[in-house]
Amino acid sequence: MERLIHRNMTGKKEKQIHCGYCHICQGVLQGRPHKQFNATWTDAEGNPLQLSLQYVVNEKENPSFPHVLVTAVDIGAQLNAERQMIKAVTEAEERERNRIARDLHDQIGAFLAGIKLYMDELLNKDTTPGRKQQLHKQLNQSIHNAIQRVRFLSSQMAPNVLIDYGLIKALEELCKQVKSISHVSCNFTTHVKKLQLPKLYEIIIYRSISELINNTFKHANASEIHLSIMKNRDLITIAYADNGKGFDVDSVMASEKGTGLPYIVQKINMINGSVSFVSRKGKGMKAKILISVKNS
Repeated sequence: MERLIHRNMTGKKEKQIHCGYCHICQGVLQGRPHKQFNATWTDAEGNPLQLSLQYVVNEKENPSFPHVLVTAVDIGAQLNAERQMIKAVTEAEERERNRIARDLHDQIGAFLAGIKLYMDELLNKDTTPGRKQQLHKQLNQSIHNAIQRVRFLSSQMAPNVLIDYGLIKALEELCKQVKSISHVSCNFTTHVKKLQLPKLYEIIIYRSISELINNTFKHANASEIHLSIMKNRDLITIAYADNGKGFDVDSVMASEKGTGLPYIVQKINMINGSVSFVSRKGKGMKAKILISVKNS
């Protein structure tokens, strides 16, 4: 640690460093042969240093005068990376909550408003028997659609099938739900029966694909979705495509609002992955997600 060389440990400006050494001395006097702790010190220019300190007591050479070996590792970059990851996760979760809230308001709210209108007309004494029969059918269909949409939204928030059976089964169920709530066909293919991934990886992958599906629903005007997952040794490849109206990738990625593709990139980057998008107006879109699972 060049930034700590030739430091005076007793001055007022060196209070943090002095306390750090007191911490080490206290541990030695209490008979602890080794200990590790984190501390914030400053270098000669007054800049903060985030350090991981560890000492080891060596009594073999001279039991009456033991040597203490202290090692210091700069963990500032690591802590900063952890803070950035926490920030990214928090922002992604907040955006996910906002999206779910909008969907509840715009979609479930619309279904409930329609149901109320049907009920008001059904209870009107001037409504003819033939019209009442028609209203009953419309009510049943609206209630069915609302139930299916609530199930779809709840599965995106906390999919039980993902927790219980894993990513592959969860994506199969997601495609089935897409078909049940829309006229969009969702074709899922994979040669992988089961992926052994950390739960965080599975959740991020699942929510990223859910985000892509929502984009297709809201912006693409598509009739088909194709999703596939392949695994080759330590690399997972996820391919997503729709036959929608397409878009300008650069403009969308530069925008803070709209499709949410930048947030997908951000989330996938958190799990050692990368995302690429290909799209042209009138030609649909394709997304490829690559995730290394070598050290996961």
